[in-house]
Amino acid sequence: MKTAFALLLAKANVARFRERAAEALLPENGAPERLAHDLAAAKGGNMEAQQSLGDTYYVGNGVNADSAKAAFWHRKAADQGEKLSQYNLAIFLL
Repeated sequence: MKTAFALLLAKANVARFRERAAEALLPENGAPERLAHDLAAAKGGNMEAQQSLGDTYYVGNGVNADSAKAAFWHRKAADQGEKLSQYNLAIFLL
């Protein structure tokens, strides 16, 4: 029973995450400029930018949704200790 509840809670959290991420990536919120900045910073090892790119590719706003790229960038950030990316990777595995 606890496992079923945890799974439902995780799915609800994913839905809320997708809504927030989609809103943040709208063009009027500077998505194209942020994407270019995040890509450069992520390639340089910035874990916050890596986490942001993971979100960007997961949601698919401004780029084609790509779960492999989302997982790649979240893994990079998670390996450096970024908690949200660690959580998101766990959700991907459910």
